[in-house]
Amino acid sequence: MLTCHNVKVLELVKRGHESGIPFNGPEEYIDTPELRGLLRTAAADAIVLLKNDKAILPLRDQHKKIAVIGPNAKHAVTSGGGSARLLSTYTVSPLEGIIAAAKEINAEVKYTVGATSHKYLPLLDPYIHRSTEQRGACIEFWNEAPSTDFLATSPDFGSPLPPAAWSTPTLGTNCFLMDGIVKYSTKFVPDESGDWEIGMNIAGRGNLFMNGKLVIDLSTKPSRGEAFFGLGTEDVRVVVEGLKAGQEYDLEIRISNTEFAARGTPYVCWGGIRLGGIRKVDGRTAIQDAVQLAKLSDVAILVIGLNHDWESEGHDRSDMALPGLTNELVFEVLRANPNTIVVNQSGTPVEMPWIDEASTLVQAFYGGNELGNGLADVLFGKVNPSGKLPLTFPKRLEDNPSYPSFGSKVQERGKVYYNEGIFVGYRGYQIKKIEPLFPFGYGLSYSQYEYSDLQISKISPAGDFSVSFRIKNISNMDGKESAQVYVSDAKSSLPRAPKELQSFAKVTLKAGEVKLVKVALNRVALSFYEHENMHWIAEQGVFGIHVGASLVDIRLEGEVELEKSFTWVGL
Repeated sequence: MLTCHNVKVLELVKRGHESGIPFNGPEEYIDTPELRGLLRTAAADAIVLLKNDKAILPLRDQHKKIAVIGPNAKHAVTSGGGSARLLSTYTVSPLEGIIAAAKEINAEVKYTVGATSHKYLPLLDPYIHRSTEQRGACIEFWNEAPSTDFLATSPDFGSPLPPAAWSTPTLGTNCFLMDGIVKYSTKFVPDESGDWEIGMNIAGRGNLFMNGKLVIDLSTKPSRGEAFFGLGTEDVRVVVEGLKAGQEYDLEIRISNTEFAARGTPYVCWGGIRLGGIRKVDGRTAIQDAVQLAKLSDVAILVIGLNHDWESEGHDRSDMALPGLTNELVFEVLRANPNTIVVNQSGTPVEMPWIDEASTLVQAFYGGNELGNGLADVLFGKVNPSGKLPLTFPKRLEDNPSYPSFGSKVQERGKVYYNEGIFVGYRGYQIKKIEPLFPFGYGLSYSQYEYSDLQISKISPAGDFSVSFRIKNISNMDGKESAQVYVSDAKSSLPRAPKELQSFAKVTLKAGEVKLVKVALNRVALSFYEHENMHWIAEQGVFGIHVGASLVDIRLEGEVELEKSFTWVGL
C-alpha cells in the first residue's frame, strides 16, 4: 500500500524527470546575484524574534559601538550535520553580516569569542589554500603505497612520490574517501597569531604533518572514537605554538584505508578525514574579555548555540544544555551590558536558564549560505521578522513528551518505544498541560496585528469548508503575519489533541493596512485514522475553529458542524 511518504517521493521523482535535468548529469552549482538574493530573503524570513521587551531591536543610528561576541559569530554554521549538512558554495557568517550592516550606519564593530562550544574543533576550511589564488586542498589517490615509508611518522619528504592514479581538488577539511592510499595537501594560513589547537580524526590509519614535521600520529596505535559513525579514530588534539597570522604553513595528511575497508562498513566508504583548528583560548580569560568589550559598547550581540557536531544524524543529543561555558558567558555579558541581543542558533530546543535576564532574544536556526546577511537584515530593521516556531521550546528536558522513553531511559533494554502515541510535539504539551518556554507557532514582529470578523462556511458532503477573517497591521511599520488555523474535536470517539494545526497563511501588510484572509480546509482537518477498520473517519458533530498568532495566542474562535459522519481511504 502506498503511504504518504511513498507518494511524496514519487512526486519528487516525477518533478525531477519533467525538469529535463539528466539524472546522471555532473554535479554543478549555480551562483548568481538573483540566487544570492533569494537565499538572503529565505534566511531572514526563517528567523524568529522571541523577545524584544526593551525594543532594542531594530538597531538604529544611535548604536555606534557594537560588540559581537560568541562561539557562533565568526564561523558560519549553515546547516545540521551528517546527511543534513550541505557543502556551501560560499558562506556569510553572522560577524561578516553584522560588520557589513554596521558600516551603513557608521557604527564600529569589535569581536571576541567569549567562549567556545565545539564538540570537535571548527573545520579549517576558511584557512586552507592550494595556491595564492585558489582556496582548498589537493587530494591524491594511489591503489598501493607509493613509497615504503608513506605511513611512517618521519617519512622522507625529499624523495618524490610517483604520479597519483587520480587526484581532485576539495574545498573542505571533512572528507569521505572512496579509494585506498591518500595524500591530502594544502597551505594553512591562520587569521590570528598565537598558539593554535589542531585536532584530527580519520577512518583508517594516517598522520598529519606541518612543514614536514609530525603533528598528529594516528598510524601507530589509533584508538577507536565516535567519528564516522563510530568507525573512525578518536579525535586527537595538539597545540601548535607561535603561529603567525597571514603566514603559510604546509599541511599534509597521509592516510591508508586498506585495513579500514577490509573490516567492512555499513555504507560504501573507504575511510575519511576530519581536520579542525582554532586559536587556543583560556575559557575564563575569554569570558573576561567579552565582559570588558560588552561594557565599552552601546549594544552587544551575543551569538551562541549548537552546530553540526552536536546536531547530526546517527546520534541523539543527550540533553538540552548549551555546550561548554556558554551559559556562564551569557549571564556575565547580560550583567555587563543589559542592552544585549542574544542570538541562538540551533535546529532543536535548548535550555535557557538566563531567559529572565535577557530582554532580547532571536532564534536564528542555521540559515544556509546567507545566514549572516539575513540575520543582519533583521537586527538592523531592513527586514521585519515574521518567522514562527515550528516546534515547542520546553523549559527543561523532562518536559519533552518523549522523555520517559528517550535515550538511556528506555523501559526495556535494547528497545525504544514511541509511547507518546499521537501526542507528539505540541500535542504532548497540550494534553499534559505543561507550560513551555516558547509555544509552537510563536514569533514576534516589529509590528502588531489585530484579528477580526471570523467567518466559517458550512461543511460540504465531501468535507470541504473555508475559514475567513481580517488582519490589520496596527503599527507604523510594514510587516508580515503568519496566521494559524487550529481545529478541535471535543467529542471524538478516540482521543485527539485539544487543538490541531490544520492550515496557516502568511500575509504581507503595510502599516495600517487591513486584508481579508481566506483559508480552504478539507476532510483531512476533520478526520482521524481508525486503524482497526483501516480507514479515515470524520465523525458527526461540532468542531471548534481557532485562529491566532500561535498555539496559545488564539485571537478568534468559532464552531462548524458536520451533519453526517463519513469515512475515506487513500490520500
